[in-house]
Amino acid sequence: ILDEKRRIMESIFDTVSKNKILEDSDMMKWVEKNWLLAHMEQYFHSYRIDHVLGFFRMWEIPQVTLCPSSPLASQPSDLALFQESWLLIELDSISRTEIVGPRTAWEQYFHSYRIDHVLGFFRMWEIPQHGGGGQYVPGGGLRENGLRNLRAIQTASNMMICGEDLGNVPPEVGPVLLELGILGLKIQRWCNGKTWEYGYLTVAASSCHDCSPCRLWWNEDWGGAENFFNSFCGGGQTPGGPPDWVSQKIIKMHAESSAMWTINPIQDYMDMWGSLRSKNAKADMINIPGSTDGCWVWRCHKRMEDLINEDKYNGFLKKTLRDAKRGVTY
Repeated sequence: ILDEKRRIMESIFDTVSKNKILEDSDMMKWVEKNWLLAHMEQYFHSYRIDHVLGFFRMWEIPQVTLCPSSPLASQPSDLALFQESWLLIELDSISRTEIVGPRTAWEQYFHSYRIDHVLGFFRMWEIPQHGGGGQYVPGGGLRENGLRNLRAIQTASNMMICGEDLGNVPPEVGPVLLELGILGLKIQRWCNGKTWEYGYLTVAASSCHDCSPCRLWWNEDWGGAENFFNSFCGGGQTPGGPPDWVSQKIIKMHAESSAMWTINPIQDYMDMWGSLRSKNAKADMINIPGSTDGCWVWRCHKRMEDLINEDKYNGFLKKTLRDAKRGVTY
């Protein structure tokens, strides 16, 4: 193994001299700005770079105009648009000036963003600045932590925020999101399913990347499917499949929900139309939490150019959204 590692390293430095990297002032300035790595040395012996391939080929988002077809040709220092944008330092004294950084540039391209596992902003593990043991008090200060940390994130830009508040969520989370005007997330199968009772500051979703698309769920959780059919589809013998009209019902319920937004995976939209469904519903899964096999490899089986030409389907979807007054200024 060591011989193989040595061979790989030698082949890399044959192409890009190590000394050349060290002599690159822009590269070294970029590294020095990432002071957090040096700070982390006090607590960790190693760290993992997720998707290291991203350091070899990068996607360019210019600060003035968006040109996604162009590969990155600039120096690492130009990546300042993204670096340091999520550093929460000295949380007890955090302010807008410490966290705003370059994130305001994101507003040129995005109107909103989603905070994954928003509960992490309420209960955090504390590591003293000068070393020592960490501590975590799960029952104390959740409201104060959430207000302080989320307000700092919120005031850093004008983008709308959706916080993923799924799972076993403490009672302090909901009121804080409501007070700050941060949208929560509702997955129909994980609540009572009554989309017309959702709070306005909510994103209504038929499913998400961490669970089965509706068609797969229907066949995996037969009890849940029967309950849905009897509650919202008139009752009787629950059909398998489900038929496309059931999938249309699910999307229609979300479009007509009382939530501010409805954001549904494209798999659930395409399942409304029998001819557009994938051959294998299991292949439509994006991520299986706790598993590493077959995750994050999903690709849509239909090209966008082909979907644009599906006139009947597009007409039906437009009518569904139009009748629900989605996209209407009011």
